[in-house]
Amino acid sequence: MKRPTWVNYLIHRPRTTRSETDLEAEAARALHHGDHLSVLNLDLDLLKQINDTEGHERGDTLLCTFARTLSRQLQDYGKLYRVGGDEFAAILVHTSTEHFAEVRARLAQAMDEVRAMGFPGVSASAGIVAFPEEVRVAGDLVRLSDQRMYDDKLEKRRTRRTVAPSKQIQLP
Repeated sequence: MKRPTWVNYLIHRPRTTRSETDLEAEAARALHHGDHLSVLNLDLDLLKQINDTEGHERGDTLLCTFARTLSRQLQDYGKLYRVGGDEFAAILVHTSTEHFAEVRARLAQAMDEVRAMGFPGVSASAGIVAFPEEVRVAGDLVRLSDQRMYDDKLEKRRTRRTVAPSKQIQLP
């Protein structure tokens, strides 16, 4: 049986090439109908550390658990894609900035579930952008959501660095 090339078989989610095609179609639809569209970019933090300390099979289990859990949490909004490595993207149809708090709450719920399934230290950095409220050109959705994801990742690193020394000082 021939498998479609647009599916990532590790996590059973569409590949990034499919996300590009789907984003073009959804952006055209949103523009034509005057509708909203958002892109959520995600980076699964600490995957490399898990691969290096617990093995790649454990890392693959994390990827699958994360993808399955987040897909279920976002199914009312759109579709999750694996971009590559530890990065994911979601195309969220009919989703404006007014929905961002709910999307973030669903991401938090998914992360809580992943942690409860045996990955206690895991987190995800995220960036989300809405069309047409925040960008006027649909192509800017990916660029700006990616930038926001990296800003979130950098903020988490800064927070860990500033928190860690104070915790060490408080130890007896």
